[in-house]
Amino acid sequence: MKIVKELLKYIFVFVILILVYWLSLFITSLIPSSAIKENVTKSSESIVVLGEVGEKKFYDLGYKTEGTFIFTDALMVNTAYSIDSSNPIESMLLARRSYIPGQTTTVYKESKDVVSAPMYRYSGGSFQTKELYGLMHNDGNTVGFEYPRYWHGYLVFLRPLLVLFDYDAISMITCVSFAILAIVLSIILGKKVNWITGFIFLASFILMNLYIVATCLNEITTYYVAVVASIIIALAYQKLKKHMGIVFFIVGSFTSFVDLFTTPLITLGIPLLVYFLLKQKNEETSGKKQVLELIKLSVLWGIGYGLTWFAKWAIVDIIYQRGIIKDAIEQILFRTVSTNNDPLLTDTQLQKQYIAYYLGDYLDKALLAIIVVFIVIAIIKNRKKKIKINVVNIIPFIIIMLYPIIWYFAVKQHTLKHFFFAGRIILSSIISFLVIIATLLGYYAKERNSKEEEVKKIEEGKEE
Repeated sequence: MKIVKELLKYIFVFVILILVYWLSLFITSLIPSSAIKENVTKSSESIVVLGEVGEKKFYDLGYKTEGTFIFTDALMVNTAYSIDSSNPIESMLLARRSYIPGQTTTVYKESKDVVSAPMYRYSGGSFQTKELYGLMHNDGNTVGFEYPRYWHGYLVFLRPLLVLFDYDAISMITCVSFAILAIVLSIILGKKVNWITGFIFLASFILMNLYIVATCLNEITTYYVAVVASIIIALAYQKLKKHMGIVFFIVGSFTSFVDLFTTPLITLGIPLLVYFLLKQKNEETSGKKQVLELIKLSVLWGIGYGLTWFAKWAIVDIIYQRGIIKDAIEQILFRTVSTNNDPLLTDTQLQKQYIAYYLGDYLDKALLAIIVVFIVIAIIKNRKKKIKINVVNIIPFIIIMLYPIIWYFAVKQHTLKHFFFAGRIILSSIISFLVIIATLLGYYAKERNSKEEEVKKIEEGKEE
């Protein structure tokens, strides 16, 4: 009976989430494209300049180069403009781009039709930046495209923002707001756990150059979800700890709603890290119980993510008979167990070089410097103290550290092909690794020891 009640609770939450997603997309799809035309036109002009080099924007940091993927940002802005407010439901579900009512005569479905469609009219291949520019500067194109495999939930935020700002301004807003949220999370963790935890998170965000990534709309979306979810968990831990399964179910679902399959694993890894740091701070739990809970929360996140994605396919198939479920499954197989002749999948040596090149950008000397600082401070801080380290508590962090590696093998084709942004899921591994080092160096031992001493004193007082 208890299992049935729990199942019904999750079904109820899921139905409410789908209704919220549907309603929010419907409302924002009522905004006429004429209201955002001026800012989208400005955006197309700045985006086409930003995306001149392989539709990526590069930043020279002196010791390395960091890049962001403008290609998908152009697709997102294009999709936002292509919404037909006179037919909001069809528009929000089919997610067309390069579509102007009355002008677009042919609309290609995604997958196989897109490959054969005349989308390669720009020399060198499919350029989303040039396609957006052409759309907003009357290039005479009469061909549009559907992309209904995703919810495109980012439109709920992007379309209202485009009423007021162009792409450059929105990029700056997302950059500044994310920086504030990252600092807020670090401060909260510093107060709720200890200062070293806040330092680890903030240093890791900087190490991964998220202050640059935050200027790219498609790449920063999942990090927003991860950080906001982590802040909520940290602030309301005591109230939410009995409902943490629902929390991770919702986070997984919302990730599927807003993301275009960039780095979804981040929205699992970062909140998990925050939750277990708080859990270990506030209570003593066996290693077995922690592992079982970790698996449970991960599975619930995955169910929320997968069910929400499947719901979109099913809705489009039922209403518009687009065969999205079949196409989506084909894409999943292509991204996971693909047997094509892509050198990234068949050449092991090339894979190693490719990964080493990009990991060199992420795992640079800064990480080593952080570890050295940890060690020096720990030696000074604990040189006269007898500390007891609970080694069992590193188990969940070891598992979370391995998640990006598991993800890499699970969706190898996608990760390798897009490693310049997909590789950033290693952020959760970096934080996990630093937490493990900090634990072994005794940074979390003091709090546990002092708590044990307080309990001991209370018991001694009762005996007297």
